[in-house]
Amino acid sequence: MNSHVVANCLFTLLPALLFLTSCERVQLQVPSPDGQLMAEVRSHWTIDPPLQSLWLRHDGAAAERLAELAADSEWCDQVIWTQDTARVAFLINGVRLDVYDVEGMDLVRRVPLVAVDGYPGSKEVRALRFAPDGRAVQFRECRRSRPECEGVRTVPLG
Repeated sequence: MNSHVVANCLFTLLPALLFLTSCERVQLQVPSPDGQLMAEVRSHWTIDPPLQSLWLRHDGAAAERLAELAADSEWCDQVIWTQDTARVAFLINGVRLDVYDVEGMDLVRRVPLVAVDGYPGSKEVRALRFAPDGRAVQFRECRRSRPECEGVRTVPLG
């Protein structure tokens, strides 16, 4: 194949490749209890998914990125809020909780909720929620892809 054919192919494909690599979609949106904020999980195009980022949108303003998850190895399963909207938490890989302070947009706690015994692990968190005072989370530890779950566990956030 001569170099002109290769160059023409690349020139023709370049706009499509640029478009695909800039594509993102909102995978998950969860409004705050007061309705003033929106937590978002965005998925980005990649050959080897997942590639996700975590965002926070203040009442009609542009969303601000909180974090980008590790490509091909981290994903967000669930988003929960404290009742006072002071904190938002993202459940990562079904096993770890990343808790953000809404006012400062800072990661304030990274809490492993269940033991990881491989990738993605044999257990996962289900029925996750903040305790009413926001100082702990409650959840059920379950076997991944099976209905069996243990009783409700409470983990303090400190």
